[in-house]
Amino acid sequence: MMMKFYKGVLILALASGMLTGCEKNLLVFPPQIQEQVEEQDIVIAGPSNVVLSGTYDLKFKIEWRGVSDRVEKAIITYNEGGEDKRIEVTDFSKDHFIQGEKIDQYLFSLQYVGKDGTLSKVVQRTATNKIYLVDYLIDHFELSKTYNKLQVVWDNDAHSLINADVSYVYNGKEYMLRVDGSTKLRDTLQTIGLTAGQINFQVKFSDAAGRSAEKDTVFQLIDHKYVTAQDKENWIITASNQHSAALGADKLIDGITDSDNHWHTDWYPDPAKPETVFPHEVEITLAEMMALDGFTLYNRTGGSSDGVKTFDVYVREKFEDEYEKVASDLIQVTERGQNKNFSIEPTKPIKMVKFVFKDAWPRNGEAGQYAHLAEIDLKGIVE
Repeated sequence: MMMKFYKGVLILALASGMLTGCEKNLLVFPPQIQEQVEEQDIVIAGPSNVVLSGTYDLKFKIEWRGVSDRVEKAIITYNEGGEDKRIEVTDFSKDHFIQGEKIDQYLFSLQYVGKDGTLSKVVQRTATNKIYLVDYLIDHFELSKTYNKLQVVWDNDAHSLINADVSYVYNGKEYMLRVDGSTKLRDTLQTIGLTAGQINFQVKFSDAAGRSAEKDTVFQLIDHKYVTAQDKENWIITASNQHSAALGADKLIDGITDSDNHWHTDWYPDPAKPETVFPHEVEITLAEMMALDGFTLYNRTGGSSDGVKTFDVYVREKFEDEYEKVASDLIQVTERGQNKNFSIEPTKPIKMVKFVFKDAWPRNGEAGQYAHLAEIDLKGIVE
């Protein structure tokens, strides 16, 4: 009997110990784990990262940032003219726009709704909208130049649909430029190449609702003239032929002097030496880019009146480009000490100019045998 009693006590003690261990585990660990999981499932962050701002055409723009994939929709409420309004948004991949009825400061309340129906905290934002975009653009567009081309540039941070029209008169001809339905953040209209002088423009903006605004404006393009030795000190000039260093190509860009300072080719052309016979080339590399629209050639002040006569002009932007002819068969004056101004259609922006002299004025009834010239001035529109 005593043995059975001890066995019963032992079994009872073991059972009590196991029960105590189980209760300890249940009390310490499972409740904490379960509580954390439930909290993650029910909590969604409020729309605190949302950016709400006023923009043009009386609109407000909402930029969604950091929206959780557990959010099903956003609820936006506000009051306008004493009337409570409510908007629901489910697409957070693009900005959302709210159309206002007047220019004013608005108070908006924003709240997220989770996919399980849970509501986030409410966040409030204030913003003031702006005037119609066409009215703003007509007072704030930019009119600037890139060399000899003018640009009308405007910004559209509302990404509203805008039509832009620019008209101007150039050389007696009217030009019309237009951009239809632009929603770009920044857009541009650009003219054809223009010569120096005053250009009168009419600029007009219109929108999808038929609103429009227009303005007349004036722009002055100014030629930069290279006429002194200092103007040309950073130029590089070469000639296909020169009689000597004293009569070299550099004499064409050292400014007008009182002396008979000039470039001259060999006096006695030799067909066995092609560089001594026509055509003769003079190439100038400028120190800066220019839209060339004119130049002046000066005859020497002494000697005979049998200098260069007929010539062509070529330009290029850089050395590796092919030359482009921009003027053909121009005629220089023959009189000693005289000069002649030449105007051409503005070129594209270039840095190299080449004069190809094809013949000379005759001397004593005979065809000219050599070339000579005192100076070359250039003019054009620089950046």
